[in-house]
Amino acid sequence: MACVRGLAAVCVLQAFAGCGDPDSRNDGLSGDSALVQAFRDSGRRHEVPPETLAAIAWAASRGSMRDGEPAVYGGIGLLDLRAGGTLDAAEKATGLHRERLIHDAAANVEGGAAVLADLAGEDADPIVAYLGSELWAAEVRRAMQNGFTMRDDEGREVQLSPPPVGSHVLAARPDYPEAEWAGPSCNYQDASRGAGSILDVVIHTCQGGFAGCWGWLLNCASGVSAHYVVRSDDGHVVQDVEDQDVAWHDACNNANTIGIEHEGFVDDPDRWYTDEMYCESAKLVRWICDEYGIPCDRSHVYGHAEAPDCSDHTDPGAGWDWDLYMDYVTNGCDCAPVPETCNGVDDDCDGAVDDDMPAETCNCTDDDCDGVMDDDACPDRARVVDVSFPRILEAGTTARAWATFANEGTTAWDADVVLREVGERSGLVGDPAARLGRDAAPGETVRVDIDLAAPAETGTVTTSLRLERADGTAIESACDESGRVNLSIDVVPADLAEEGEDGIEPEQDLRAEGGCSCRVGGPSPAAGTILLDFVVVSAVAIRSRARRRPRRRSPSRP
Repeated sequence: MACVRGLAAVCVLQAFAGCGDPDSRNDGLSGDSALVQAFRDSGRRHEVPPETLAAIAWAASRGSMRDGEPAVYGGIGLLDLRAGGTLDAAEKATGLHRERLIHDAAANVEGGAAVLADLAGEDADPIVAYLGSELWAAEVRRAMQNGFTMRDDEGREVQLSPPPVGSHVLAARPDYPEAEWAGPSCNYQDASRGAGSILDVVIHTCQGGFAGCWGWLLNCASGVSAHYVVRSDDGHVVQDVEDQDVAWHDACNNANTIGIEHEGFVDDPDRWYTDEMYCESAKLVRWICDEYGIPCDRSHVYGHAEAPDCSDHTDPGAGWDWDLYMDYVTNGCDCAPVPETCNGVDDDCDGAVDDDMPAETCNCTDDDCDGVMDDDACPDRARVVDVSFPRILEAGTTARAWATFANEGTTAWDADVVLREVGERSGLVGDPAARLGRDAAPGETVRVDIDLAAPAETGTVTTSLRLERADGTAIESACDESGRVNLSIDVVPADLAEEGEDGIEPEQDLRAEGGCSCRVGGPSPAAGTILLDFVVVSAVAIRSRARRRPRRRSPSRP
């Protein structure tokens, strides 16, 4: 018998009349399924590369005989034998009974190998001639080029890892940017549909392999079509009918719908309904919804069995995972979920950003992601609202300052709360500097008057004051100094004051002379330290005042 040269990349051992024993070369097949040996045995008998037989079985059936159930286009079993064509030819070439070819896996492979061998003597590509379509042949070549894993009806594995044998490229002009154009089908109604006339998406199952389904929809004799077909193993999408046109996919529910077919069989979902197919199909549906203004929900995305049409179809069947599919449609399928954190990102892939955050705690962090740090979480927390104090005092004089505090904690302040210096005492205020004098509930503000006493020594005196409970517990933010009053006052010599000049009267409120009465804006404790530092360098003040004094007269010379 002549070598079947069209079925593999290379025929070896050219010195022999045929291709030699397939078991004597690396055919790339492995696995614990009896099908591996069936492909090799039939390949050896008919001089057909066993990897070609396995690739046809993968493309047409994913390794399942389906108990003799034909695909929608008529293909039966592993090698896709078709009544009126390859099934009849196989029965004639092998002498095997028709029922055995339909129901027995090894017989089905044997029949397919025999027909392929007979076709090898013709001028046409034997794979194209066997399958009846270049589209089918391209799918088989893709399987041989990329390799695959499939399981038989007993769950045992067949693997193929072959060398490259070519590829197939189609011209592209699809509506969906990620689709490959495979049309046009001749079974459709010309229209000019768009947003407002495309209302729903209908999900179908082909009841067959990808290339067979695709080719059947393009066959003018089939009387059916769909807008898109999605491949099982990688989710590859082809488009057969333009979105604007009416495809014949759903009996009397075609006018306002887009139909998406999926490779596979309704009663074998675990074999065909892969995560890759769900993911890429969901991306397509999401694009259709966005492109034509369709709500992406189960009222507008539904199965053929749920469609209000006049057919009795059941696809995609009970094995279609609608929850997963619609989650992919709504939230995407490229997201790798991790615990949600406050970062403006949908970490847990549920479609919501920064949701389900933990309750706020007093830890200098915006735990609940509401934009406010430690809100309603710290028992003792104060914020300075405004403050007034003189920036210059004469040595040995007194003055009064005041500050207003907001209770931003969760517990009330009682009248015994005091204002006390933090760290080393400055001598500018007493100990304590002041008492609250009244209760202040959470959310209330309270004003505290502070008596100041300038020390005898001149220079700049700084101090920081905070509220404390009677037991010494500080009432302030643990994260910053927004609850502290920071004072910086210049103490100047008393003899600078002269009646009628620019001196400073004792106990005078100097806000008009350069003191400070300031409102501290912004409730956010993240604003940082509130430093009310209005420093006037003593030397500058002294020189300024000295220039305004009358000059002493020098003694006259003779």
